[in-house]
Formats: sequence, C-alpha cells, structure tokens
Amino acid sequence: MPSPHQLLALIFSTIVACSGCQGDSADPGDDTGTNPQAADDQGPSHFSSWAGEEKIATNDLDELFSAAVEHYELSRKAVSPEDKADKMLLAAAYARRMASLDPDFLASQKEFFSSMYYNGACGLSIQGKPKLAMAALDDAIAVGFHDLDLLMLDEDLDNVRQLADFGDRMETWARQATASIRTEVATILSLNEPFLFDFELTSFDGQPLKLSDMAGKVVVVYLWGTWSEASRQSLPTLIGVQQEFGDKVQLVGINFNEPGGAEAVTSFLADAKLDLFSAMGTQQLLEQLPDFEDFPTVVFIDHDGTARLSLTGRHSYRFIQPIVSLLTDEDAK
Repeated sequence: MPSPHQLLALIFSTIVACSGCQGDSADPGDDTGTNPQAADDQGPSHFSSWAGEEKIATNDLDELFSAAVEHYELSRKAVSPEDKADKMLLAAAYARRMASLDPDFLASQKEFFSSMYYNGACGLSIQGKPKLAMAALDDAIAVGFHDLDLLMLDEDLDNVRQLADFGDRMETWARQATASIRTEVATILSLNEPFLFDFELTSFDGQPLKLSDMAGKVVVVYLWGTWSEASRQSLPTLIGVQQEFGDKVQLVGINFNEPGGAEAVTSFLADAKLDLFSAMGTQQLLEQLPDFEDFPTVVFIDHDGTARLSLTGRHSYRFIQPIVSLLTDEDAK
C-alpha cells in the first residue's frame, strides 16, 4: 500500500499542472517551518546544494512532504516577490531533503520533484541569484522537467535568461529533455493498456465524423471546451503536431459543456485563426475513457484504430510530439 506521502504526491501533481512559477496575490499566512538559506550565487556553475536542505533537521518523510506542499501553496499566495521566493526555496529544500532520504520516491514521483526544483530556481532568480537558479534548473531537468517553453517565458526567470552562457545551457537542456521524454513516452506506451474508443458524430459543418473513416492514420482526439483556459492553451500545440505530420495524423476536436453550442466553438476557432475538425461530444463518449478526470483530455489512437493512451491537462509540444512520432513509426514498420 502506498505511504501517505506517495498518495499525497498524486494529489499534488494536479495542483502544479500548468502553474509554472506564477503565484496568486493573497495573505501568505504564517511560516512556522525551518528556514534554510540557499548558498550564495558565486563559485562554479554547479552547486551540490542550492536550496539549503542540509539545514533541515527532520528525517520524517511524511513531514517533509507535507512541509514542501505547504510552502509551495504559500508561495502561490505570497504578496511580495521576496516572500514568494522564500516560500519557493523552502518547498524545494524540503523536497531535496526528502529525495536524499528516499531515492525510490524521487524515481517514482518525478513530476513532483521537477516542479519543486523548477520553482526553487524561480525563487533563486527572484532573489538575484541566477547562477544558483541555473543549477536548480539543471536538477529540475535531470529529474524530468521538460517544459522549456515555460522556462523561456516565465518572468521569474528573467535573471537566468540574461546570463552569458544561458544559450549554451538551453541547448544542453533541450537535448536532455528530448532524450528523457522519448524514453518516458516509450515506457508509457508499452505499459499502458490499450482500450476501445470509437465515435460516430456530425461535424459542425455537417460532415460525418467517424473513426472508421480515418483507418490507417494516427488519430489524436482532443476533448475540450472553449471555457477551459488549459484547453485553449493546449490547442495550438496539437494543431502544430498535426501540421508537422501532415496526412499521417488526423486531429479531431470534440467539445463538451459549451454554453454557446457549436456556434460559439466555430466563432472561437475563427477568431483564433485555428483550423480544427470539430463536433460536439456526448456523455457516452466520455464513458469509454478509463478513469476520465477532466478537460482537456487527449486520446491517442493508432493506425489500427486502437486507443493507446489518454492524457489529461496541458502538455508541452516536446511531450506530445514524441507520442505521435512513436505511433506513426509503428505504422511504418
């Protein structure tokens, strides 16, 4: 049976999805935890300790996990950049302490640790310690962080992007992320149990929309809603994948819970200048998905019409592209 901190990690993974380093403005509350100080931003480009986790005395894994999540949440509510940075680093310090004590948990919960380390890097950058922040990003990417688009846009990392060697480091991170993602994706596809998923709908422009008509292609089905910010953010990524693979792949958008119906969806797509073969979904369609969680959800169907994987939430191009690539490669064999 999973330990309490393993169960909580599954909950935390839904908290950190799409959040980046950006926090909300609210009362930060009290900080009752140990307050380790990160190392100064000097010396070589790699630091064995950038969060100050060696100053945390407790070895209780559940206590460490709870403290990491608590300070992550406090960082999202912090009013000042200084307080936000402090809480980010505290969360990262507790996470690093836990990782040093439980390597198996580190290996099994990479999303949790990569998010903690990434946010630790943001905290260091806010504090004016870009070299230390770069070391934290090294660790984040080493344990599985791969949203390099976020890294390039996150305002909290402005100091890091101004470093002279940032471009070279980005090239290294890109290679690491690509290799890591392809390995991860191949493992996911090999371990995931295929499932039956079929649809026969009418598109918004009155055309039949049937999975059987797409035999021989990899079909990417996007279950989404214009009311969902994560859905809107993910759509250009999926359209980009469709454009890269051309006729080998068919992207299909199926909308749910649209207040304005089909007209609202087509208006949104037209305003956004996005081309998507679309239809309205049904509850019966959702019931075909094992353990459906939320919107957006992406379903990947191979050339034989078998659903191989479903993913919930926003995912980067670097993660989606290898899934489609591996499935199209299967078709070529």
